[in-house]
Amino acid sequence: MASKSNRVRKTRTSKKVQPAAAERSSAGSLYRKGNSASWTAAWWDHDGKRREKSTRTSDRAAAERILRKYVADAALRREGVIDVRVEAVAKFEAMPLRKQLDDFIADVDARGNTNDAVDALESRIARLIELAGAATIADFTSSAVMHAIQRLRRGGADAKGISLATANHYLSAAKSFTRWLLRERRAFIDPLVALRGFNAATDRRRVRRDLLGEELLLVIAEAETEPAPRVRRMERDGEKKLVESFTRMTAPHRAWAYRIAAGTGFRAGEIATLTRASFSLDSEPPTVTVEASHSKRRRRDVQPIRPELADLLRPWLATRPDGVPVCPMPEKKGAMLLRADMEAARARWLAAATTAEERAEREKSEFLKPVDAQGRVADFHGLRHTYISWVVASGASVKTAQELARHSTPNLTIGRYSHTRMSEMTAALGAVPGLAPTSVLRSGSDSASTARTSAVASAETSAGAAPNEASAVDAVRVDNTPSANEPPPKSSRRKALGGPLDEWGRRHATRSGNADGRTRTADLRVMNPAL
Repeated sequence: MASKSNRVRKTRTSKKVQPAAAERSSAGSLYRKGNSASWTAAWWDHDGKRREKSTRTSDRAAAERILRKYVADAALRREGVIDVRVEAVAKFEAMPLRKQLDDFIADVDARGNTNDAVDALESRIARLIELAGAATIADFTSSAVMHAIQRLRRGGADAKGISLATANHYLSAAKSFTRWLLRERRAFIDPLVALRGFNAATDRRRVRRDLLGEELLLVIAEAETEPAPRVRRMERDGEKKLVESFTRMTAPHRAWAYRIAAGTGFRAGEIATLTRASFSLDSEPPTVTVEASHSKRRRRDVQPIRPELADLLRPWLATRPDGVPVCPMPEKKGAMLLRADMEAARARWLAAATTAEERAEREKSEFLKPVDAQGRVADFHGLRHTYISWVVASGASVKTAQELARHSTPNLTIGRYSHTRMSEMTAALGAVPGLAPTSVLRSGSDSASTARTSAVASAETSAGAAPNEASAVDAVRVDNTPSANEPPPKSSRRKALGGPLDEWGRRHATRSGNADGRTRTADLRVMNPAL
C-alpha cells in the first residue's frame, strides 16, 4: 500500500516541476535511457512540442553543447530567423527519389486515373531514374534525363531503340513528376522546366491510315460470318516473364465492334465498356455514351450517331443482356483481330477475280492490305482515323470536327487523324483559277509601267479628257528606254520641287471641272513627292 502512495506522490511531484507553457520554448534537459551510455536531449521546439533525440555521445559536456544547439535553433525558428518551410523542402529534397516517386504515383492513382495510365507513368519515370542514376532530386537534372532518354533511343542488343514519339512520352512523364514535386513543395525548383519535346514527325515509326468505305464493308462482312481468328498474344506472368497465349473474339461481336468504331470514333478500350444502357437509339439524335471513368479524357462523352447506324444497332442490342459489355473485346488485341479479318477479306476478294488478268491487277493493288507501300498501318485505331477523316471531308467546321473527335486541340484532329486522298486533292483543284496566258508576258518593271499607265488613262477618262495616245504605246513597251510620257527615274525623285518629276506631273496633269485653277493627277508620286 505504501508503494502505491509513493507512486502517486512521485506523479504529483513531476507535475509541479514541469515547466510552464511560456518556459517550454527555452527549457531543455539531458538524461540517459535505460542502460544506454549516450545522453538523450529533450527540449521544446518552436511549436511548443516536446522533442527528444539521442546526442550519440557519452560525454556530458558535448551533449550539453548539442542540447544548446537544439534549443537555440528552436528559438530562431520561433522568431522567424530560420524559415521552417525552407527546412521542410530541404528535408524532402534529401529523401530518396524512389520514395518521392511512390508518393507521386499514390497521388496520381487517388485522382481516379486508369490502371494502365498509372502503370505506364510509373514504369517510364522509374526507368529514367534508373538510367540517370538519380538518388535524390538533386541528381535528376535535365542533362541526366536527356542522357537517359538518349540511351533508350540507342536501344541495345535485346531491344530496339525507342522512337521520338515514345521519347516524348518518357519526357512528359518525367516533367509531370518534377512539376508535382515543385507544386507540393518537395523541391526548390523544377529541374526539367526548360526541356522541350522532340519533333516526332521526323521519326514516325507507326503511321496509321484510314480505310476506304468499300474496304470497311468487306471487313465487316468477313467478321460477321467467319469464325473468330486465333490471335497470338504475349503477356507477363506474376514473375514478369513473357508468356505466350492466344485470344479469340466471336464473329458477330467483331463486326459490331467495327461498326461502332467507324460510326462513333470510339477507341477499342471505350467500346469494350459499352452496355445496353450506353445506347440511346430513340432520342433525337440517337447517341452513344462513354462514361467519364472509361473515357480517355476523363469526361462523360455523349456521341451522336447517324440514324442508319441506330436502325442497325436496335435489333442486335435487343438480344444483348443488361449490365454486361455488348462487345467483349480482348484487351489491347483489337489491332490483331482487324488485321486477321483484313487479310481474310483480301484473300476472298482476290479469289473473286474472274480472269487471270483481273487477279493480277488486284494483286498489284493495295486494297485491303493491312500495310500499304508507304508503310502506313490499318489497325483498329485506324477506324477512328476513318471516322474523323469522313467528318472532315463532309465539310464540317474545325470546331465541330474537334468536338466529334473529342480532341483537346484541333491540331490533332486536322493534322494527324484526318487523311486526304489524291482524288480529293485533285477535285479541290477544280475550283482554283486557271493560269492560261491571256496577254503578252512582260517583265516585272514593264508590268508595273503598264499598270501605272492604265491608271493614268483611267483617271483622264473619268475627268472628261481623252486618253493620251502615247499611253497605248507605253502599254506594250518592252525596252527600258524612258519615253516622254514616262516619269523620270527614281534618282530624280530626290531633287527639290521644280525638278524633272514636278515638270512631268504638270505636263501630264489635267484640269478638273470642279477644281477651278487647280490640276489633278492620278500619280501618287506627284501628289506626295516623298514617294
